[in-house]
Formats: sequence, structure tokens, C-alpha cells
Amino acid sequence: MDSNRSISRQDTGMIPWYNTQNIVKAREVLIDMYNHFDEDSAVKVFLKINCAHLLKAPTGDTGVCKNYFDLSNWNITNKSQLPTKASNSLFKSLPSKTGVYTIFSIPSKNFYIGSTTDLEARIFNHYSDAKSNNLISRPLYSEVHKVGGFNNFLWSPTVSTTNYFQKFILNNLEYTNDYKVFQVLQRFTQYEVRIYEQALKSFVKPLLNGQGNITFTLVPLGRYSKDNRPSLLGERPFNCITESGKVIEFTSLNSASDVLGISRKTITTLMNYPNSYSYSSNIGKKCRFLEPHLPLKYGSPYVNPYKYNKPILKGINYDNLSLDKVFAFTEAYKLHETYSSSAEAALKCGLDKYYNVSLPAKRGHINNCFIDCVIEGKNIKLIFVQNPLSKGKGSKRSVLCTDITTNTSVKYD
Repeated sequence: MDSNRSISRQDTGMIPWYNTQNIVKAREVLIDMYNHFDEDSAVKVFLKINCAHLLKAPTGDTGVCKNYFDLSNWNITNKSQLPTKASNSLFKSLPSKTGVYTIFSIPSKNFYIGSTTDLEARIFNHYSDAKSNNLISRPLYSEVHKVGGFNNFLWSPTVSTTNYFQKFILNNLEYTNDYKVFQVLQRFTQYEVRIYEQALKSFVKPLLNGQGNITFTLVPLGRYSKDNRPSLLGERPFNCITESGKVIEFTSLNSASDVLGISRKTITTLMNYPNSYSYSSNIGKKCRFLEPHLPLKYGSPYVNPYKYNKPILKGINYDNLSLDKVFAFTEAYKLHETYSSSAEAALKCGLDKYYNVSLPAKRGHINNCFIDCVIEGKNIKLIFVQNPLSKGKGSKRSVLCTDITTNTSVKYD
């Protein structure tokens, strides 16, 4: 198809695909990439099984209901309100980080539709870009300033798609640092989310988006030498080593975290501890991490000085405390109760609801002093404790198993 038009031939109640010259040209580049690989190569086999539908014009419809964008469906009851400041809590229940998302201005009732291969990073970028004087003229950011902040917007992940590089690499770890493979599979991933975005924009015509059709940055393999780098560039190369001794090379914490499903914080904490492993649910193996040019470390990586408070209470084994939980101990150092948050601890222990027991920098309560509490009408002194690694934003809830006889630890995310 050479002209811009809807591909769907009948009204199914779903948003139809929308073809453009940009999409046609981008698909031609994908076909060239596909033909670049030998028939029996792992990449070609993967593309045949998972991406063949992207090598031809889409048929049918997008699967997104037309009434998805009815204004009656966009209210605080059935859509999430954006916070004033970006928060990781927005993304905890998402099935995928790749896909199309919608942002809705409550005051003006206008839409913004976007696509991304990393939803968390993209939303955070929106918050950052809205502060830039160079970008204030863009409709979305102009609206943010006009209505008084992102807290006057609703949002929703609209279409979830596949990140083909991540899917491929989980069963082909030897390609972790192959830039050409990364480039090809990322382009297939980006193409898919962009054709969804084009279809939805063409149907909705969102006023908070810029004008014009979706563009692509697909460059044929081999056209530029800089696109044929043999490995991914990264800021911190290191090895991931499984219990069986298999070595997986990574060039950055970001790529390792995406492939393994282990947080950057955990990888950094366990780096160069030869006896400390973390379980990767993505590849089904326990892993340790090594920067070969640095010396090995011994002991437990979790026995560290506290960032805010000393001393460590000798009657409590901090290594066995789950991350991001608040533990209440009696004066005899017996565990009284476990709470999911500081607010819950304060509420159930008869403290003021605004009393934050986990603000050691300001009040010094965590790991430091006993507090008079009232529980079920009885007075009791409790000390509130956290695993030291719970400090900081974005830490994931985890369980740490420690063998005190061998002084080794295994952390499960």
C-alpha cells in the first residue's frame, strides 16, 4: 500500500491498523535484516517463529476496542492518577515494559498516546522533560504546566508487546554482547510498538501529541560502520557466573538487570563475593558476579555499617531480615511483629499516623532506640528494625537466606 489509509475492511468495533509510507519503508528494512542471517542461525530461527508477522502488512485490527478512548471510561475510578513526582510504584503490576501507553488530562479531557520499549524510563523522562525550557512548547508539557502538574492526569498502559531481544537472549545467553543481534531485535521490537502507536493516533487524533505520522530510525545493516560494533557498549563490564561455572558476559548493569531480572542494587552488592549468589528467575539459575580486574571479597556482603545509625544491635540477626519490611522487637530482642511499612507499624502500635519510624536521618528511631507503644491497651517498649539494604529508593522486596556455619548467603528476588 502506497498511501496512508486504514487497513481494516469492516467495522469490528476494534481500532483498525493504519498504513503509512514510513511503515512500508521500515518494514522493508526489517526484511533486509531478516535476510542478513543464515537460515540455520539462532537469530533467523527465532525471527521465523516470533516475528514473521512483522515482515508483512498487518491484517485484521489492533485488538484495541474503539470505546477504550470514550471519555466516560477515563476517570479516577477506573484509571490510575499520575503522582506529582515520578514513582516506581506506577510500574509494579505491569505485565510488560514494552508497548503503548495513554495519558489523559483531566481538566481538558485531551489524550496523549506514546510508545516505548521501556515504559518505566519513558514515564520518568516525561517528568524530567516537562521541566525543560527547550521542550515546554510541546503540547503535553505545555498542558502539564497549564493544569498545574502531572497529578492532574490519568494514565494507562494500553497495549503490551514483546521485547524480542530480551525474549531471545534468555535462551541464547552467548549473544548477550552481540551488538548486531541487539540492534536487529530491538528494531523489530520498536517497529511493533510504533505501528500500534500509529494506528491508535490515527483513530483518536490526540491533541496532546505533535502533528504528523510516526517516524522510524531503522538503518539497514552495514550501511554505517558504527552500526556494526561487535559488542554492546556499557559503562561497567563484568561477568555473571552460574553455580555450574557458566560465564555470561555483560557490559553494563542495565543489560544484566534486564536479562537476569535481578536489580542493579543486588548485582552491585554481590559483586566479587565468590560465595554469594542471587537467583535469576528469568534463566532459572543462581548467579554470582565478578569484575575480573578487582580483588575478591569474603564474608557476607550484607554485614555492612549502617548508612544512618550505629551501633548494630547484637541481639538481632539483620542478615535474615527481608528487605523493605519493618520488624518490631521487644526489649528481650524477641520478634513481636512484622509490618509492611513504617505507616502500618505506627498505626498498629498506637503511634501518631504521621509518625514515621523509618526516618533515621531525622529522628533516629530505626535500629537505634526503644519506643513506648500501646498495643491492645497494653504499654510495651519496641524497637523498630530494618535490613540495612532496605535504605534507598526502588529496592525490591527480597528474601535473604544465610548459612551461619559457612558465612555464605543466597538472595532471592
